[in-house]
Parts: sequence; C-alpha cells; structure tokens
Amino acid sequence: MQEDIRRTVLFLINGFGVDKRDIYDILNDNTVPYINKLARENIYTTMPSIATDYKTGFRMFSIGQKDLPGYKKLGEDMLSKFEKNERFNNIANEVLSRNKKLHIFCYLDNETTIEQAKKIIQCLNGKGIKNIYIHVILRTLKDFTYKKLEKNINSLKLVIFNNPNVNFGVFLGSDMIDKNLNETKELYQMLITEVGERWPDFVRKIDILESKKTKPSEIRPFFITGGFKVEEGDSILFLNYEYVDYTNIVDLFQNPKLYFSLSHLPGDIHVYSLFPLKSKVNITSIYENEESENHLVKYMEKIQSKALVITTQDRIPYINNFCNGLQNVKSDRLDFMLLDDNLPIANVVTNPNYQFYIFDLDISNVNNINELRNALIKADTMLGKVAYQCKLYDYSLFISSLYGISREWKRENNQVYHIDYSNEMPLIIVDRLIIKGKHYVNQGTIINLLPTLINNMKPNNGIPSMISTPSGGILSSLFKR
Repeated sequence: MQEDIRRTVLFLINGFGVDKRDIYDILNDNTVPYINKLARENIYTTMPSIATDYKTGFRMFSIGQKDLPGYKKLGEDMLSKFEKNERFNNIANEVLSRNKKLHIFCYLDNETTIEQAKKIIQCLNGKGIKNIYIHVILRTLKDFTYKKLEKNINSLKLVIFNNPNVNFGVFLGSDMIDKNLNETKELYQMLITEVGERWPDFVRKIDILESKKTKPSEIRPFFITGGFKVEEGDSILFLNYEYVDYTNIVDLFQNPKLYFSLSHLPGDIHVYSLFPLKSKVNITSIYENEESENHLVKYMEKIQSKALVITTQDRIPYINNFCNGLQNVKSDRLDFMLLDDNLPIANVVTNPNYQFYIFDLDISNVNNINELRNALIKADTMLGKVAYQCKLYDYSLFISSLYGISREWKRENNQVYHIDYSNEMPLIIVDRLIIKGKHYVNQGTIINLLPTLINNMKPNNGIPSMISTPSGGILSSLFKR
C-alpha cells in the first residue's frame, strides 16, 4: 500500500433519499440524529439518480454507465452482427433442427429494447425459425408509465400482427423471475399448462393495473391469447441485457421433478441467453460481457489500494460483477464481509489490509411507515459508530445512497402515507481536509461519485472529482450548497 493513500469510507443507506416535504416528520433528530448532525456540520449536497434498485445503482456507481451495457454492444447494425456471430448461428441451427417452439423472454423498457427485439425476431425468421412466442418482462424504472407500456406493446404488436410466425405469450413482472421461488413456480405452471389469468382486452388490463398503482415489477403473470405452452423439446432465449439472476426459472425448466410431482412435466428444454446470466448451470450466451473501461477494481489497481464491501450474502455476486467491470472473477483488490447488526465496526475499519470501505445498507425492504422509521434508526445507529471511528483515525467519510424508494402505505383513517426518496440522493462529506465554505461540490450524479472518492483517496491522479475549491474551475460556482 502507498503511504499517501487517504483511507476512505463510503456509507450507503440505499433506498434513502431526500424527501423535501418530509410531512410525516420521519427525518427528525429522534430517528436520524447522526445523519442530521453530520449534514449540519459538514458539506451537504444532493445528487440525482435514475436507479430504482441496488443492482442498477451499483452498476452505474461502479462502471459509470447510465444505459445497460448490452445496448451499446448491439448498437444499430444488429442484423449484420448476428449474421457474423458464430454462437447465434449455432443456436439458430439447433432451434431450427428441433422444429419446436422458441420462447423469447424480453424487456420492453424503451424504444431501444423494442427495436432490438424486432431485429432479433427478423433475424430468426430469416434463419427459417417459425412458431416464436414473446414473453414480456416488465420492470420498475424511473420513467415508467403505463401509457408508455401501452405504446411499446402496440409497437411490437405491429410486428406480430404482420408476422404469422410470432405471437405474444405471458406478461409478467420481473419479480416473478428473480425474487421468490414460489412466484417463479407460479409462472412456470402457467407456462406449461396455459392455465391462469387471461385478458383478451389488454387495454382494460393496463387500466386496472394503473388504477391500482401496481409496480410493473410486481405484476402477476397474465396472457392475452393461448398457444404458448412450453412443451417437450422447446427452446428458450432470454434477451437479458445485464447480469440477472435466472437461477430459479432455469432450474425449474431443466429440473422440474425436483419441484413438482405433476404427472407430465416437459423435459429436454434448451435454454440460451443474449448475455451471460446467473444460473446453477452454464447457459450458452450469444455474447460475453466485455470488461468495462472503468470500474472499481481498475481504480483500486491504479492507486494501489484494496476495497472491502460490507453487504449481505445475496448481493455479493452482483456487486462483485459490477465492481469487476461486468466480469465474474475474483480480484485480489476486492473483498467482501457480511453485514451484521453486531458488526465490530472498530475492527472492520482499522483492518490494515484495506484503504477503501463500502458499507452497503438498504432500507427498501419495508412494508409500512413504522418499519421505515426502524430501518432508518438502525442505519443511523451504525453510521454513528462508523463516524466515530473515522474521526478517531482521521479517515474520510462519505454518506450517500445509490437509489431511493417511492412508496404509498395506507393509514388508519384510510388516508395514505406517500414517501418519495426517488429523485435526489444525499451526499454528506465528512473530512477535516474538505472544509465547508472553502470547498464545493460540482453538479454530478451517482456516476460521478466513485471517481470523486478515488480522487479523494489519492489526489492529482488524473481522475475527475466533483469536489473543488473556489479556484478549482467555473463549475464550482454553479453548485454551491
């Protein structure tokens, strides 16, 4: 380790954000005394974030990319890229030789995913593949509206109505894939039986979902028309654009007898993906994820340091993937420790093996206002312990969040609690060398947070920072708080 590295702690309270109204008086000194004290006494500002979950947040934070990596990889000239892709041609030939159905699971997040889905369907048809069913995965994104969803579905309908070889299958929220095994089993049973919620009037279904303010990721599976049943010998292609956990759904298709005692379960199901996905078995993907240009581990190598991420077991594979630039590898520049209420904070932050510490707390898994308050109290209590150690050993402490929740909960009198932390993320900088009134934070987003932290650990290394002095450039005068 270089002696001139300034040890730095990033304390994340993911799910937390700035609710300027705070009409329920949650963010008072009884709930978050340390957050309030540190914000009053040190540099405090906010950053926008378009992330809606920790996976998107960590991806944007670590590799500095707003869009999903697959968008850029595929680009505009998709047809010619597929024609030249050996893996795609091998998959297409395998599917064609079976002469069975091909089930494509795809996102319809925006115009990019729609156009890419269209091009892939066009290319598969060109290979002679018929009988394609499109299963639509819906996700909760920052700019999601049901009007946009209806528009996106109508755009894809034009392809389907003009192509007798393509039909819609099941519509489902992304939580049905990677959240809960029981929900994934419900989806699987619908796919193999064609029994479930049927809505020939799609617009009516959309109106109901909108009126109930259902999050798209939580939509229970439904279908418009039949014919999509997954049967023996069928193929499945996941048009995934990032490292998603498909373990449950893949395992159900490949080992159904481990989960069901039904008399007839389809076997010999062949599964493929666009990019590598998380699964118990190796799934053939059309593309490999290329290492991103910048990411946390690469920064650690540049400044000859090592990072420790304190998080929960289920998040480690994803955070490791993002911090290694979308590569599922083990780096000697990055370690993990399990987050625990009884974590010995002093021992953790004084471990001489590390120079950069990330505490990954999350308050998003709450179901009412009291649970939210308790989650904030717990996070704030740990922050107090971390802040004490940082002051004792002269560490730099950054407090922030990578995404914020937006929730509504019913109250006793049938009124509604509306908490909205989704627009602005807090950024508190506690460092005796970064002085309130003398240093300023230039406008940035969570994409700019990691380079700022690295620059703080080792200044003058060519890595851009949001922090500046009055003489640090014109931007410093634009974002003084």
